[in-house]
Order: sequence, then C-alpha cells, then structure tokens
Amino acid sequence: MKAVRLGFFLLALLACGLPRAASAQADDDAARARQLFSEGVELAGQHQYAEAAQHFRQALALRDAPAIRYNLASTLFEEHQYTEAHEIAAALLAQTDLPDSVRAPTQALELQIGAAAAFVTFDMPEGLTGDFVVDGTPVTDVTRGTAVAPGRHTVVAVDDGRTVAEATFELGSGVRRDITLTRSSGEHHAEQTPAGPEGPITDQWWFWTAIGGGVVVLGVIIGIAIGVADHNAHAPIAGNFSPGILSW
Repeated sequence: MKAVRLGFFLLALLACGLPRAASAQADDDAARARQLFSEGVELAGQHQYAEAAQHFRQALALRDAPAIRYNLASTLFEEHQYTEAHEIAAALLAQTDLPDSVRAPTQALELQIGAAAAFVTFDMPEGLTGDFVVDGTPVTDVTRGTAVAPGRHTVVAVDDGRTVAEATFELGSGVRRDITLTRSSGEHHAEQTPAGPEGPITDQWWFWTAIGGGVVVLGVIIGIAIGVADHNAHAPIAGNFSPGILSW
C-alpha cells in the first residue's frame, strides 16, 4: 500500500508540475516569437524581404497571430510571391474576428496584389480530382481566383501523391484567365480563355472588391502595436511604399 500511495503522490507532483512547465514553455515560445517578429520588422525596414519572411515564418511556427501572418504576406508580396501572399491575405480577411487594426492593412495589401498580379482560375479534365499547386504553392480555393506574378507558371493537380493533371501558362499583369489542365501523360498545353474584356484598372473585379471594403490605401506605411489581444495602435514606422509592416 505504501508503494501505491507513493506512486499516487509522485503522479500528483508531476500533475502539478506539468501546467507550470507548459506555461513556462509557452512563455519562452512567445518571447522567441516576439524577438523573431521584431527582427523581421527590422529586416523589412532594410528592404531585406526574403530574410524578413524567414523570420516571420519562424515566429508563426511558435505563435499563430494575425499580425505575423499579415507581415509574412506583406514581405512575400515584396518578393513578388503573389500566390502565397494572396492565400494568406484571403484567409485573414475570411476571419470574422480579425481585428480592424489588421483588417485595414490586409485589405490594402489585397488591393496592391490585385494591381500587380494576374489572376487565374483552374478547371480539371472530366473525371479527375486533385489539389492544385501553383509553382510549388498549394491553392486552397481556386474558385476565387489565384494570384500569380506576371510571367510563366506551372500548375499541377495532385491526387493521393500523384500528379494527375497539369498546365503551363504565361500571363501579364492585370490579366485574368481560366486555365484548363490536361491529363499528366504526354505533351500538354494549357487552354486559356479570357474571363471577360480587359479594360482599365477601374474595370477589374478586384479593384471594386477592395474599394467595397472601404480601403483605398497605396504607398502608405502603417505601424500598429499588436499585443496579446492584438490591439492598441501607435505611430507609423518607417518603410518602403507598401501596405506596411505591422509592429508587434
């Protein structure tokens, strides 16, 4: 019985210690995430966007926060990685509880992506299903239009680890196309069908979508202090002509 009671006593000690250990680890992770975030903001201010993006990715792995996601998207935009930047921004704007302090610059970022990128939607060959990957970046929702940088790109559809369909296409800035993939065996060419007439920027679907969100901000640097609750705005920080880098 003494051995049994001793076992229960040791388990009780461990149970009491586990929350404190977990809390200490969470505090360490938060502190490290904040350091990485701060370093990323500094690197972005020096126009070292690739390095800044790495810091934001590492911070995001330790603490998932809207400000970190926005900053990652903003630096990816500066690196012309429009597909991933658009994916992150769209996911942020889909959050109903996204703080206004993050929503406004994210809407501005979406506006800039719309001005700089081309947009594509994808169709699969009949009878095939799969997940779409554009230049190595997974696309979660192809129905809303996928942003790509002007130039040549490859999209593949992957089903159960196998490439079942693919297409290669080339687009210019401000263009929207529907891309039809072909089965992955043999030589394939993408079918490109205009989604509609290509007029000035004010005729494009994304322009008025962004304006409808109440944001027309270009060339503005926004500085916001994002704490545990992601609020409390303060003065803007220096940077380049972009939607801005949020400071945490």
